[in-house]
Amino acid sequence: MTAPIEITVRDLTACEETIEWVKAQAKRLVDFSEHATWCRVVVEQPHRRHRKGRRYRVTVDLAVPGEVVVGTGDDAAASHEDLETAVSDAFGSVRRQLRERHRVRGWHRPHVIVAQAEPSPAPA
Repeated sequence: MTAPIEITVRDLTACEETIEWVKAQAKRLVDFSEHATWCRVVVEQPHRRHRKGRRYRVTVDLAVPGEVVVGTGDDAAASHEDLETAVSDAFGSVRRQLRERHRVRGWHRPHVIVAQAEPSPAPA
């Protein structure tokens, strides 16, 4: 079962390719954590009046049992001039937090155990 993914774009016009790329990133994140129950991504351009370039902010919320993991980049008010960098930083932040939670809680993916052949007896 895959978790539902919700993508919201605010205050900017994003092309279909960008939205599909964000969906692919969200799908990879949900597949990374088999415990995820839902994922929400918000892509926005918070300030229209600026002195230098456009600034983008991306927030990723991923629900796992008992909590919601939130990633926005390097700091709480992270905004970037490049949309791809903003998306990559937000998803990277959530991935790092998930790795730490997996390590602390012992959530591991099931490993395939390969049966080893019995060694043949030495000729007598």
